[in-house]
Amino acid sequence: MNDKREGYGVYEWPGGDRYAGPWKSDAASGKPTPGIYARMQAERERLAAVSKPGLKVCRELLVGSVTRDWVRGTVMSVEGNELAVRIDDAGQFEHRIAGVVLGRGVSVRDAALLWTPCR
Repeated sequence: MNDKREGYGVYEWPGGDRYAGPWKSDAASGKPTPGIYARMQAERERLAAVSKPGLKVCRELLVGSVTRDWVRGTVMSVEGNELAVRIDDAGQFEHRIAGVVLGRGVSVRDAALLWTPCR
């Protein structure tokens, strides 16, 4: 309905998990599958791992269709599922996050799940 899943339907993930049940406004609204539980737990753990002010975090960005570049920063604050990150290393190429050109010292707000703790 209006290009969104609505009513009964089946969705299969590439990893083999399969949901069969009701959909409401493009979201599964029935009983979660074991795979859905596992993905939700992994997202909670990843959010907890990066949601610490002062933590050094990294984000991989795609350049063109095959080149990958890493951006590094420091978490300044956390608001819900978003981080405010001060960029420490903008990578080898010019990148933008939320329309902001990245450079050393620039702060951006971004989805926490796109970042990972740096090693």
